[in-house]
Amino acid sequence: MPPKTHTGYRCHDIYLDLRRQIDEGVLEEGERLPKQLELAASYSASVTTVNKVISRLKDERRVWARRGAGVFVKAAPGVHSSPRMISYMYMFGEEDLVPLQHAALANGHLLSVYSQLQTAWNPDAERLFLQQVRDQRHQALLAFCSPVEPRNDALLDEVAAAGVRVIHIEHYRPELPDQEYLMPDYQRAARLAAVAVARAGYRHIFYFGYADTSAPACGLHHAGLRQARREDGVPLVDDYVLLPPGHSGDLQGILARVPANSALVLNNARSAKVLQQTFAQRELCVPEDIGLIAIEAPGEPRMHVDTMSFQRLATTERAMRVVTTDQPPVRELVHPIMLSHGSLRVTEGSVE
Repeated sequence: MPPKTHTGYRCHDIYLDLRRQIDEGVLEEGERLPKQLELAASYSASVTTVNKVISRLKDERRVWARRGAGVFVKAAPGVHSSPRMISYMYMFGEEDLVPLQHAALANGHLLSVYSQLQTAWNPDAERLFLQQVRDQRHQALLAFCSPVEPRNDALLDEVAAAGVRVIHIEHYRPELPDQEYLMPDYQRAARLAAVAVARAGYRHIFYFGYADTSAPACGLHHAGLRQARREDGVPLVDDYVLLPPGHSGDLQGILARVPANSALVLNNARSAKVLQQTFAQRELCVPEDIGLIAIEAPGEPRMHVDTMSFQRLATTERAMRVVTTDQPPVRELVHPIMLSHGSLRVTEGSVE
């Protein structure tokens, strides 16, 4: 430890000392740092100064924090059993694997993949994969984790503590992840979708999705729709959710309560075709009588319906570049863009 001065240690001095102890193994991987009050006292510095030092060490991935437990030392930077391996978890979109593999190879990396589709969100199977990523110390993990309980939060912390750079590319819990993320902003997408249909002049707005908010994306959809009603004056009907729990049929009966001059915000684009056919049987035309707009779900093909899109392949390729070129930490919700396909009335102006 450097000598004290009557003015205490400068922030940079403390940072250099803690970084040296971590890199030289004086502070070992997995070891908990002293509490910030204790560090402040030992360095004759303020807690604010220590907070800045810890934040910088987090950004450099030398330490990680677990809520309620403290700050822990990660593996020394660059210490990997598989230093050029990127792990990628996905649910849909197998066609994206080829361009992602090319993106990894272009930067001298290999790609390891895990399919949630094959294991049906099984958290036990996911745990085995994450344990291998941790034990083999891959360079990075692009995570699309299971929302099914028991979630693997603690294991994700261990993966990060082993020196693996974790970037979440999809929501798996209501709260934001503890690690880095580059994920769709579903709440914003739902709000903008509701605003778009209101601007198109539809008088009644419904949500073609479930009331259950345990699925992270669904819960964020609801939050965005309610925000649009509260802050933008969108005419969201009181009983705005169309699908009952466990819905498996009777679409005609469900849509019978949707009058003309209504619009539906869809929780995925795949529903659009059957909805158009069902409304046509009632002699209601899209978009003149009924408006449809979808919030893009993972792995969906392009459908002929107005869509709030997240350009997922481009976003995942960006996450790949972040980890393969060692860019600064990223914590970002990706804004949607609106793709028009004629399922809403044409109006002047655009959604921003």
